[in-house]
Amino acid sequence: MNTKGEGLDFMHTEINQKYMTNKTKLSKIEMVAVIILIGFTLSVLFHYIIGNYFHYGFPWNNFLFRPDNALDDFKNAYMYAEGFNPYSVITAQRNYPPFGFLIIGLFTFIEKNISFFIFETSFILFLLAYLYKSTLGLEKFTRMKNTFIIFFMSFPILFTLDRANFEIVVFMFLFLFIYFYERNKINTSVVFLAMAIAMKLFPLVFLVIFLSDKRYKEVLITGGLVILLTLLSLLIFQGDVATNISHFAHSLNLYNRDYVIGSGGFGYGHSLFGVLKLFFMAVIDAGTSSFDTLELIKISMRPYFIFVIILFLLISTYIIKYETELWKKMLLLVISVNLFPYVSADYKLIHFFIPLMLFFISRSDNDSYIKYSILFGLLLMPKSFYWIMSEQGYVSASIILNPLIMCMFIVFLMKDKYGVLNNKIRKV
Repeated sequence: MNTKGEGLDFMHTEINQKYMTNKTKLSKIEMVAVIILIGFTLSVLFHYIIGNYFHYGFPWNNFLFRPDNALDDFKNAYMYAEGFNPYSVITAQRNYPPFGFLIIGLFTFIEKNISFFIFETSFILFLLAYLYKSTLGLEKFTRMKNTFIIFFMSFPILFTLDRANFEIVVFMFLFLFIYFYERNKINTSVVFLAMAIAMKLFPLVFLVIFLSDKRYKEVLITGGLVILLTLLSLLIFQGDVATNISHFAHSLNLYNRDYVIGSGGFGYGHSLFGVLKLFFMAVIDAGTSSFDTLELIKISMRPYFIFVIILFLLISTYIIKYETELWKKMLLLVISVNLFPYVSADYKLIHFFIPLMLFFISRSDNDSYIKYSILFGLLLMPKSFYWIMSEQGYVSASIILNPLIMCMFIVFLMKDKYGVLNNKIRKV
């Protein structure tokens, strides 16, 4: 046997595998970046022409939120959290859970402008660093070019920075959760997931990651930490615990009234319920219903809740029983937290950068990556080329397009898995 020759063949194979992996990675990154670049360029040109040559005002001249309302999410949250007394007044905007306001309150120890600079700069550096790291193995200029495009031309990032919403902190916690989970540092991973849940509740869905590994102890520890963080926050706040809980509950009721049933933030969302609200408006406008829009929305809330719970349970079962790739698990869960709630503001789309970066580094050398790269690019590019004027205000066409793209992700993932399982059954 020619062991030397075999060794050389083995080395050659390894080099080819590395080359193919890097080639695939480059294809994924380039495809996503090109789509975002095209979308961003067309969007900027469209809004510039509409605003400067046709003299249309907001929202036709801008794909972000109202210019006079820039950075208000940070400013308002900062004001509410000052003095660690966030529930002193009952308003729809004071809807952060106690730990969320505790984190925001830490920023109030620093002067507002400086605090804001630290807040946004930290996010920019944090995400830029990992985007750049996820392109390891590629030529330096290519890495820098694509990192720049994906970051600075992506709609979710631009929108989040424009709003300066504290979803940024939730994203960082979730990112660190999956970062340490992937490196098998489970205890650290548990802490960051607990902080994400305690800050905004919806990250509860990511417990499915632990359930898929049968890590039931970690699920219980995470739940215990969430309770502990919530109680500690309430004890730190001014006023008694019972009053703060009561005021928080009343603020949530006002949020439901103004945002779930009402039109608050309606034009800048991407939930299935938002599509349903738009449909109700069309029905009312067509004169085919004796109900008004608000009545239809109220009537639909309970059946919609039951419907999405069933959908989420089905997706969770699929993840636990069948899905093996981490990026696909995270993608399905990120879709769930964006698509299923009554309200999903566009800044929540930043969470797609977690499965996106896992997708970049995943070993998928077949052609299936092409359709996912296209969908990621379409989801992340600006798409506010058309606005609908309704009784609830201006509504971007992306309110329909983004849920559609997310549903296409689910269909493709299920279809691919069915194909793999079917092939295995045939071989047996």
